[in-house]
Amino acid sequence: MDREKYLKMREGQNFNIIYEYYKEKFDPNKHKPFIGIMDLPNLLLATGRSINKIFEDCCKYYDEKFDVRLLLDKDGNTIKVL
Repeated sequence: MDREKYLKMREGQNFNIIYEYYKEKFDPNKHKPFIGIMDLPNLLLATGRSINKIFEDCCKYYDEKFDVRLLLDKDGNTIKVL
């Protein structure tokens, strides 16, 4: 995924960011089988972790990777993703 695609997905709070992260980190030598986008939510739910927390962690990873800056209001709500 490139920076522009990520920014569009992030602004839309698109949960496919999790799948993009999964695809990027998937190592066929360590992990089997590769899971499709339709099966990933069930796998994530089985881990017991919050999907929202997983989404936040993936966004944090891509924010750092693509040097993304967030413009926040006084209450900490996102106004714009830069």
